[in-house]
Amino acid sequence: MKLPPLIHGPFATRLLTVFVLVWCLPLDLAAQTSVAVNTTNDLDDGTCDATHCSLREAITASNNAVDGGIIAFNIPGSGPHTLQPSMALPPVEDGVSIDGTTQPGFAGAPVIELDGSLVGEAHGLDVVGSNNLIRALVINRFAGNGISISTDCTDNVIEGNYIGVDATGTAALGNGEAGVAMFQGASDTTIGGSDAGAGNVLSGNVFGVLIADGSVSGTQILGNLIGTNAGGDQAIPNSQTGILLWGTDTVIGGVEAGARNVISGNGFAGIDLGPGSTGTIIQGNYIGIDAAGTAALGNDLGIFVNFSPNNVIGGTESGAGNVVSGNVGLNININGLDASENILQGNYIGTDATGTVALPTGRALRIEYARNNLIGGTQPGARNVISGNYRGISIEGPTATENVIAGNYIGVDVMGFAPLGNRGAGIRFTTEASNNTVGGTEPGAGNIIANSTWVGIAVFPEAGTGNRILGNAIFDNAQLGIELNRDGVTPNDENDPDTGPNNLQNFPTLIAAVASGSGAVIEAELASAPDSSFLVDFFSNLACDEEGHGEGRTPLGSVTLSTDATGMGSVVAAFSTISGTILTATATDSDGSTSEFSQCLELATWGVSSSPTSRTVTPGESASYAISVSADGGTFDETVSLSCSDAPPEATCTFDQDEITLVDGQASATMTVSTAAPAGSSRVIPWTHGNPPWIWLSVALLLLVAMGLRERLRRSDPRWSPGLVPVSALRGAAIVALLGLMVLSQNSCGADGTPPPEGGTPTGSYELTITAAWESAQSTSSATLVVQ
Repeated sequence: MKLPPLIHGPFATRLLTVFVLVWCLPLDLAAQTSVAVNTTNDLDDGTCDATHCSLREAITASNNAVDGGIIAFNIPGSGPHTLQPSMALPPVEDGVSIDGTTQPGFAGAPVIELDGSLVGEAHGLDVVGSNNLIRALVINRFAGNGISISTDCTDNVIEGNYIGVDATGTAALGNGEAGVAMFQGASDTTIGGSDAGAGNVLSGNVFGVLIADGSVSGTQILGNLIGTNAGGDQAIPNSQTGILLWGTDTVIGGVEAGARNVISGNGFAGIDLGPGSTGTIIQGNYIGIDAAGTAALGNDLGIFVNFSPNNVIGGTESGAGNVVSGNVGLNININGLDASENILQGNYIGTDATGTVALPTGRALRIEYARNNLIGGTQPGARNVISGNYRGISIEGPTATENVIAGNYIGVDVMGFAPLGNRGAGIRFTTEASNNTVGGTEPGAGNIIANSTWVGIAVFPEAGTGNRILGNAIFDNAQLGIELNRDGVTPNDENDPDTGPNNLQNFPTLIAAVASGSGAVIEAELASAPDSSFLVDFFSNLACDEEGHGEGRTPLGSVTLSTDATGMGSVVAAFSTISGTILTATATDSDGSTSEFSQCLELATWGVSSSPTSRTVTPGESASYAISVSADGGTFDETVSLSCSDAPPEATCTFDQDEITLVDGQASATMTVSTAAPAGSSRVIPWTHGNPPWIWLSVALLLLVAMGLRERLRRSDPRWSPGLVPVSALRGAAIVALLGLMVLSQNSCGADGTPPPEGGTPTGSYELTITAAWESAQSTSSATLVVQ
């Protein structure tokens, strides 16, 4: 059978292609009018058909269809295919799909190119309606925007396009304004997507994406390469900004890896949140580095929050943090009085995507004149890693107040161990910045601030007051941990009347510190403003810095100290655990001004001992012990109290001095333990003690001798008889003495000759506990008392 001439050969192939494309579309799109662009020329003869359909004709046909239209491509020959309009293309109205993936030969990169070099002042595609899709086109060299979306349109999708580069994605062929621009109420536009191939290359233009006014809302910018080539490894700068927006509720990136934008290599900012913009969420992006996350590919400025409030940069959810590194001048700038209530959480600022390698980069974060912003937070996922930057965090300007920097790693890697120091100060306050907080008293609020090439925190001479520095781990900085006035250690002054940064708040003086179990007890005093209250923060360190003041590696906790009318106050603090033996402290007044670190004080270890360690006594005797208290390591010349416990019954333990004062770490006292003999006993000396009752035997014998002598006297001379004691009386006394001896001997001795355990101090071996106490610190030892 011979086919009609119009349905065989090349035409038949093109017709079959269109049929298959339409058949494979979803039902809701398949119901739309479908046309196929089959030529690169720009002619418009009023008809889009199989013999000739230019892009201009296809747009017109789709606009005229009731439900919009599907514009496919079936241009003969190998691509890429370049279309050069001679004038502005018709606006794209409602429900139009322009899909470059339909062109035969498409293999992931666009092969349909719109070249605007002949058009004059025009946009590449001007979208004025809703529910449109523009996919897989190369759009370059237009005087206006590559794609313009306006006039209250909604739900438009721009995906898989190369806008501002050539068809290879490697060379700039920029449009005169933005790659994609939205204004005049455009809402809920999606630029890119999280699926493979959905992202656009938006490079080589003035702006990659422009959200031109506050009437634009709900834009999602996902998975794009903005300012780079199609490989994401070389810069093709947008001359100004990657994304410039004044709109509201914009989402840039997301927690899924596919939603990540690479926004790098642009002439000014990667992202610029302009005045009036609000509610922007920026998550999971690489800003200033390549698509691999390993090399710097910097914008001049990473993220610019310019008079824009209520934005979130990062987040606590896994994958929400951005990598903002490698930018030439500044990674993040929050600027202006209206730039408030912004949240930066979970970001890597200054490192590669692993958080372990520092990249060449400018300053980390500058907060200028902005107030009430949160950098970090107390949740683990809120932590920013801010390391390896030319400078750390700078807070500047008289309206830069109530900003909170909490829970961050500043100058270390993502694990918090390896040094990745920032140049200069980790954090600096300048130009009247006041009433900000670094750290805090809540669990998780403290920052690590370490390894800076200058100081940990600098409060410059021109800074304000009330800048709280609480609960942070500050260590291994080249100079002071906290520097007020940029002049080294600021000496304390009487009553602390001076002014300056943080009012040059006096630091505490550590008086004594001694180990107590696995913890420590520390005494501090403060000379400052009279009748005032202060928060004293204590720290332990592995070593003291060269200046002898600080730093504060491990926060121990804080206590409140009050001064009297003379400006003096003291406090004793006890901590259950401690690491490191070098102690320091800071003082913060009721207005929030924190001092520099105190001088270091070494923690003393102490002990109490007895000499001898054992004594033996009989009930009723006393034993003496020489008690010594000694302290080693630090200076501990305090007054300690002594006590004894676990003495045996009916015994007392006393000291010749209940309190002793250590001198050069040494003091001693005498402890006496007095035992008691059995109370109420009729025993004179027990048999078993080697002293039988000879006195009673002697009395009995003397009485018997007396009776014999009497009898001889009476018989030899009767004249003696009236004056002599009657013999019966002597005999009775002797019998009583012998009976008493028998009774007492039985009462005093058991069957084996030992005394019965009634009354007095029982025999046995006793372990005495000797305690030396200072404040709540205690040291104990033991001594043995044997009673037999």
